[in-house]
Amino acid sequence: MHPLSWAIVLSVVNIPLYALLAIILFNSRDEVRQAVRFRSTPGFLFLFRGDYKDWRAELKLVFFMIACAAMVYGEYLAIQALIRR
Repeated sequence: MHPLSWAIVLSVVNIPLYALLAIILFNSRDEVRQAVRFRSTPGFLFLFRGDYKDWRAELKLVFFMIACAAMVYGEYLAIQALIRR
């Protein structure tokens, strides 16, 4: 199976894990929405506002995305190791 196919299948199968990770990282759905909104805001606007809450929310979102990608990649490596045996 092609690696991209594995990535798509694992991404869909891991949706419950993504939800669990989001519950752990974020306090509410509103916080997730704010983090996505802050992520789309240019970085120099944070300097004018002087609000570091924006920065923390964006950092949580980036960590969430990296953790989700790492889960998929780790599972892909584990599957490939099992297939090669």
